[in-house]
Amino acid sequence: MYAFSTHLSILAIISALFWIRAEALAYEGADRDALLTYGFIPDSPEGSGVSEEQINEKDGTDEFYCTSPAMTSEHRKYAVYTHNRLRSKVALGKQPNKHGRMGTGRNIYFLRWDCDLELLAHQRIQACPAYMNSNLSNISGSQLVKHIEIRLQGNNILKNIDNSMRSWWLQYERHGNIDPKNRYSTRQHYYAWANMAKGKTTRIGCSYTYCNESIRAIFSCIYNERAHVENQPIYENGKPCTTDEDCSTFPRSECLIALGLCKIPRKVKVPHESNRICSDENSRMTDECRKKALDQHNFYRSRLAKGLELNAETNYTAPEAVGMLKMSYDCELERSAQFWADQCTFEHSDRKHRVNQGQNLYMTSFPNLEPSSLLHMAIEMWWKELEEYGIPANAVLSDAAWISKGRLIGHFTQMAWSETHRMGCAIGNCSDMGLVVCHYSPAGNRRNHAIYKRNDSHCRSHTSPFKQNARYSAIFCETASNDNWLRRDYLSTASSRMNLLSVLTLAVMFVASVAHFPVYSAHGDESPLRLGLYRSRNRNAVKKTASIPSFFNPYIMNYDH
Repeated sequence: MYAFSTHLSILAIISALFWIRAEALAYEGADRDALLTYGFIPDSPEGSGVSEEQINEKDGTDEFYCTSPAMTSEHRKYAVYTHNRLRSKVALGKQPNKHGRMGTGRNIYFLRWDCDLELLAHQRIQACPAYMNSNLSNISGSQLVKHIEIRLQGNNILKNIDNSMRSWWLQYERHGNIDPKNRYSTRQHYYAWANMAKGKTTRIGCSYTYCNESIRAIFSCIYNERAHVENQPIYENGKPCTTDEDCSTFPRSECLIALGLCKIPRKVKVPHESNRICSDENSRMTDECRKKALDQHNFYRSRLAKGLELNAETNYTAPEAVGMLKMSYDCELERSAQFWADQCTFEHSDRKHRVNQGQNLYMTSFPNLEPSSLLHMAIEMWWKELEEYGIPANAVLSDAAWISKGRLIGHFTQMAWSETHRMGCAIGNCSDMGLVVCHYSPAGNRRNHAIYKRNDSHCRSHTSPFKQNARYSAIFCETASNDNWLRRDYLSTASSRMNLLSVLTLAVMFVASVAHFPVYSAHGDESPLRLGLYRSRNRNAVKKTASIPSFFNPYIMNYDH
């Protein structure tokens, strides 16, 4: 009996050691951005107030070292933290509605602070206008503004920031978010809530200023996306992400599992006016726009090739593709697209002027949108035709399929056409609309031909597979002569291996210090493979731990009432 008890004890100790080691490995790689949200307790009332003394400057990141003096690092952290935990409530289905709760959301993104947006917010409120038009015409974003009476509401900046965000968020209470697809409606009078909750927003910047000899103050936030577009979804219905592949809006996104939010990789600074790839002086395209457009096309095509895209016609994922070529950017196609975009006509050009070139068009009534945002919006809307309308299960564009819904799926089928491997896009300089034109070669949408081949064979003889390595997982083929200027692979890291000796060593250290090691557990995947998935498939969740930042300790405010 004694021996049996001893064996059980040893087994329990070994199990504990492996658990400790796994937790420690995850802690070593914990994402720094996610530390801002580890104080989030899903089932607790939505607290948001903290005292100035509780904030610890050591927990700041480089993103909060902006040059504008109007906001302190502590205020920036708190504003973005509050937004992220509220957005997490929406994603996880814990957000109250006028009646009951709102549905869960997919592709809701974690916000990062943007110093440029903070500066823009400061510039727009520093003159203390009594009324401000929140509709930003010079960027593809939105602005929220709150006027504060110091004599009535006090001079605690953090509390005033909190009250402002609270008043914006509670707009949902009046009429609720009642549309089954979460589409924006002006009648619902939730402009502020919708812009705080907009799923594809990734950046925020806020500012605070005093007016009338400190009698009044103004707090304002600017977001890089706008929710107030009639009948467009505020966020997508669906399950919150549980793996990186669930995040399908932006390439190489990752999932913050505990929050149900997706997160884009840090931006690589590219000069906005850089124009080295193509030399057309009349083009509104920049190198940044070209790279983003190409990256987004290849991102979507890679997901389709891997069988990750939902097909509305079958209500299941579209079959995997074979022989799907990786696209490259073509300046001649851009020039051809630019010529037509400059006509500011929302109709297809004559095919004789674009021999063997496919053409996709997109138009919005907002005329002065930021080019990169306008491009992303167009490409995203084209691709969503698969999810909205679907294609035949055999992926063949038959006469019957084209006649029945060619106008509904033609943009998607051109983007997904496996033989197409060159593209170029342009933005029209139009006074009354935003217009995007993309040209493709060789042209797709040939009747009675396969959009792509769906079987298990390898790349065909005239193509060569991408170079493989231990971390590569995209299913693409590449034309043999493709020396494209942009070769951006979608990678995935190999899983870590445990070492028994290090487990035992760590266990000894743990036993000695266990009383002084507070942790908060969350699920996460450290893989940098960022190819989204329309249906949640959680098979390899990796647990993360991290210490809870002491300065995020909710105490009073309830954002639900």
